[in-house]
Amino acid sequence: MSKIGAIVGIAVVCCCVKPSGGFQASTTVLKIRRFQDNGISSLSKSCFDRRIIVKLKSTEDFVERYDPCASVYGCSPPGPGDERNTQLALPPGHDDEIPVVVGVGLVGCGRIGKVHLETLSRASGARVVIVSNPDVKKAEDAAKMFNVAEWTSNEDEVIEHPDVEAVWICSPSAYHASQIIKCAKNNKHVFCEKPVATNLNETISAIRAMERKNLKLMIALQRRFDPSFQRVKTGILRGEIGEPILVKLCSRDPAPPPARYVKGSGGIFKDQAIHDLDMSRFFMASEPTEILASGMTCVSDDILHLDGPEKYDTATIIVRFANGREAIIDVCRQAPYGYDQRAEVLGTKGMLCTDNMHPTTASLYTRERYGSADHPYDFFMSRYREAYAAETRAFVECLVYDRPTPISGQDGLVALIMAIAAGKSAEERRWVSFAEILGGDESDAGPWIKGARALLGKELMERSDIVAVFQILDVERDGYISTFNIKEALNRLGEYPSNAELTRLVRIADVDNDGRLSAQDFEDLFCAFLRVRQ
Repeated sequence: MSKIGAIVGIAVVCCCVKPSGGFQASTTVLKIRRFQDNGISSLSKSCFDRRIIVKLKSTEDFVERYDPCASVYGCSPPGPGDERNTQLALPPGHDDEIPVVVGVGLVGCGRIGKVHLETLSRASGARVVIVSNPDVKKAEDAAKMFNVAEWTSNEDEVIEHPDVEAVWICSPSAYHASQIIKCAKNNKHVFCEKPVATNLNETISAIRAMERKNLKLMIALQRRFDPSFQRVKTGILRGEIGEPILVKLCSRDPAPPPARYVKGSGGIFKDQAIHDLDMSRFFMASEPTEILASGMTCVSDDILHLDGPEKYDTATIIVRFANGREAIIDVCRQAPYGYDQRAEVLGTKGMLCTDNMHPTTASLYTRERYGSADHPYDFFMSRYREAYAAETRAFVECLVYDRPTPISGQDGLVALIMAIAAGKSAEERRWVSFAEILGGDESDAGPWIKGARALLGKELMERSDIVAVFQILDVERDGYISTFNIKEALNRLGEYPSNAELTRLVRIADVDNDGRLSAQDFEDLFCAFLRVRQ
């Protein structure tokens, strides 16, 4: 096989893995990559059902077959004990194959840090190099539990480690922004637990620092990756229930956290309801414009002395969207019957909803009890285990294949603005416009998203934004989106067409009249829309 410069040819290999682990004849186009000192150069991409890496003449060249199940909107993530999609499927007898791996460092070895370490330890595209925790014993215990070679009490040793390419930030919220900025200075990609920070200025500084270096930043709003919630979202995008009318979300913890945790957390809106606020935006095919919230202290008297929304343990929220629809959210720090997580989306043609998940499907029927034999999962680490695994794999995939992150820094910023507005509404007992939080006119509805972008130094739309939105909405991963998705796509890009404009745009863009748009069709449509608006 000849090589010209750094170019490596493409091979056709006749083999694929059978479920039994053997091989059978099959012609498959594979991709050859070559390791270089400055990274990996790629020639072509193809998606298949499993991934294979076969060692060639040297340790530099190898063949890779892609796995679409690793994608965010691909097949469901593995459950507990299921190794599917976490390990490479290698031919028997090939012990010296070299997978594409990303060197990972992790900051914060508490409960959420261990959740991510568990997935990272099984992910074929990542290798955890070092972990840190202020209590070095926790770092050591986590490292030994997941076979990590190095541990430390100093976060800088993780962030500055020469073998670390990406950092998982799992520390308390107050430290996120400064750690992200350190990562940017050291050219590290970042996966960060929510929120980016508890105030706007720190959030904006952290996101800007990453964008200036063209580094990837993903915010861990893991509920978007939950298989049940993904099914609801996919149903909405496919038009199964028509246009969403009303979203209802319920989020209740089994027991309140200690007061020392609540103090400094930002309160119930930033710490707990931020997930539901993000999910309301995720489900509703429109951007939010204003919010009405109220807070109460019903189960935790030990937080009554705290300031602002930190003193609330129960809250109700109404979010109003640019399309005139609303979402209703209730959150509480205590539900004695278990971890209560439900979602419902009513549409013009039907309804999609999820119920609480239980450890088993067994039912119990007695004189005293009728229904599930088990209480719902006891907390987020068990209820969202699959979602945590899926979001971790999704970010690894973004790094390995250089794809846009499905949940960006901007998404994290919008969720924080919504949480700040909810707190302001609860304290002042009135509707609060999100534009108001940015210092704009309260009557400025949908375009407040443009204001958020401007804060990040992204006032003008870039082609990469259009491509990223298309990839997120391409739920079938076939290079097309439905015309039903156009409204949400434009909303995500900060534009809010009227129904008449939307109908006209669809008629222009869908030249084949098949209800689908390619990436180029979508880009042309967006440019046409901007010309009409100008």
